[in-house]
Amino acid sequence: MKWGILLVVPFVLANCKRHSSNSAFVLTSDTISQLSATFRPNYFLLGDFNGDKIQDTLKEIYVSQNTNKKTENKFFAQNLTEIQKHLNKTKPSTRIVSSHAPKDTFVLSDENNQIGLWMLDNLGDLNNDGTDEMGYAINYVNASPLNAYVVLSYKNEWFEMIYFTFHEELNNERNSPFKNKKLVQKMDGKKIEAFVYDQAQKKTNTSIFLLQQHP
Repeated sequence: MKWGILLVVPFVLANCKRHSSNSAFVLTSDTISQLSATFRPNYFLLGDFNGDKIQDTLKEIYVSQNTNKKTENKFFAQNLTEIQKHLNKTKPSTRIVSSHAPKDTFVLSDENNQIGLWMLDNLGDLNNDGTDEMGYAINYVNASPLNAYVVLSYKNEWFEMIYFTFHEELNNERNSPFKNKKLVQKMDGKKIEAFVYDQAQKKTNTSIFLLQQHP
């Protein structure tokens, strides 16, 4: 369930989720038009991601691959099918760009079933290389509460250090066992501990991961 849900039948009931102010999908009753689209605020993140001791601002960009221009990322619809039809036409792309180096736009997802970011976190310097790492998850248009959390680092280019499965309702800042209240906690510069969802046991857990180094 990659969206905050509002059911209008006939009153509005809110299911408040993480980043509920950025809820990007609203289910409506049949008294509302089949689909309407608008814009939500884009995510942004502060940190030193290239190690130059200057604060960078990472910004989310959500554009249509057809036009390379900003496109709608918040929807009101009767069902998921209407939104997916719209996304199939616009061919969305979720990207990040920095105010300093790296200035190149980096693509996080070009999938047609996504409407931007679900999470964006500064995780600090996880591998002791003098730069902050970032963690993110994509906001997918489907009914599953499971998602993938990806950790990226920058060294001349962005690269993936690790990813793991989490549950959007159960693995969040309210339930995090870590002091930083995030899904990832630094260990020794080579490993991290993550707050994950164990699909086999159907419960949250913590796991240790070895960080991938820059190729």
